Amino acid sequence: MRVPRSELARRLCALAGPLVSTSANRSGEAPPSSCAQAVLAVGVSAALALDGGPGAQEPSTIVDLTRGEPVLLRPGAIAWENIRKVLP
Repeated sequence: MRVPRSELARRLCALAGPLVSTSANRSGEAPPSSCAQAVLAVGVSAALALDGGPGAQEPSTIVDLTRGEPVLLRPGAIAWENIRKVLP
């Protein structure tokens, strides 16, 4: 589950329902900072690109909650310590 910082993305999800997507960059590559960079990164894999303005400066924090005990998979914009405070 992802909760985007972008108000546009949250509104789109509210209107369309849950969306399934991957990041707009290939594994190991820097995240794009613009819609144009995202389109270049994913090429023809995306049928539509919605330009919501500049992208996030930090990658998303990724946590695996499927193993019982939360596991940090990738540090990012939200500090692990802050995540641990709200998880059981």
